[in-house]
Amino acid sequence: MSLLARYEEALELTKAQTLAIRAEEWENLAELLASRQLCLEQAAGAISSAAEREKKEAAVLLGKISHLDEANQKELVVKKNMVREELGEMNHADQALGGYRDSFDGPDSPKFFDGAY
Repeated sequence: MSLLARYEEALELTKAQTLAIRAEEWENLAELLASRQLCLEQAAGAISSAAEREKKEAAVLLGKISHLDEANQKELVVKKNMVREELGEMNHADQALGGYRDSFDGPDSPKFFDGAY
């Protein structure tokens, strides 16, 4: 596979990563990252024997990949913050529920009755 073909494949994998992030398909994202890493390593190994024109075209593709990576990184930060916020809300609700339950454990606390006397 030529240098440019490797970088074009890496670009397509980066685009697929964008879709996986948006869909919150984390296992798919991990697989895509691993595939792209291999592709980029192969491209790096082939760059020394590439023609100058091919190197210039590869640099353009690498710039596109880098731009998409930055956008993907920002999207991942947004997703991470959303999850962190949701976990914080769940923790707050759990604490409130725990406090509510604890209020029924004291000797003078009202008890729940099931209606049967």
